[in-house]
Amino acid sequence: MSTRDLADFLLRRLRLETEECYRAVRRWRPQADAGDASAAYQVGRALLTSRLPGRALPYLRQAAEGDLLEAMEELAAVLARRNRPDESQTWYEWAGDLARAQGRPAVQVGDYYCRAHQSEQAEQALRPAAEQDDARAAARLGDVLEYPWNGTRRPVEAAHWYSVAWALGDKSVGPALERLRFEARLAREEEQRFRPEAERGDPEAARRLASALRTAGRIEEADQWERQADQLWMDQYYDSPLHSAPLSESRSPTP
Repeated sequence: MSTRDLADFLLRRLRLETEECYRAVRRWRPQADAGDASAAYQVGRALLTSRLPGRALPYLRQAAEGDLLEAMEELAAVLARRNRPDESQTWYEWAGDLARAQGRPAVQVGDYYCRAHQSEQAEQALRPAAEQDDARAAARLGDVLEYPWNGTRRPVEAAHWYSVAWALGDKSVGPALERLRFEARLAREEEQRFRPEAERGDPEAARRLASALRTAGRIEEADQWERQADQLWMDQYYDSPLHSAPLSESRSPTP
């Protein structure tokens, strides 16, 4: 019995490994140690079920570096659970690249990119499938547009793709669709309420109008009103009697 087999046997005796884990490690590790990525993946999966799951990482990494997609996904998930988000997101991004190259389903590719916080790449993967009437891709695209990790929220487009998914039979998007419709209705009401006052020069109304426009996804117009609100506030501040009065007049009389 080799030193490593003896170590595994002792771990088994200490009940740190299940019988299934012990047998799988003994079966697959010689091939893994010889460089077989698939065997390394089997060893890594087995070790994840033990009381010392950290031992799985080198084998999962070996399998992932051998371009085994399932190993990339498993490794990324383990790294996320071990509070190593940067490494996890890198492996999810590489999994997305590999899945795309292998022609995997768009939803799978998009999910990897979403887990990597790469919204733009997720959108690029999902949009063609959504345009080809893939209900799941349309629903996932709606999620990406509504909650982007690194981009501008686009609720109008998100609602469109949720509607497409709904029409294609994916009823799970119902709550999201209702939420965005409610947001849009509130944004319209806020715009109608605050636009007249904003156009008359009220800085607070201009700021509330900007917020409503941003909720509606009209980002450029919202930015313009944000700048206008800042300018209106500055104009009011410098035109106020308190600011324009001489220093001696703006203070209370000294006894």
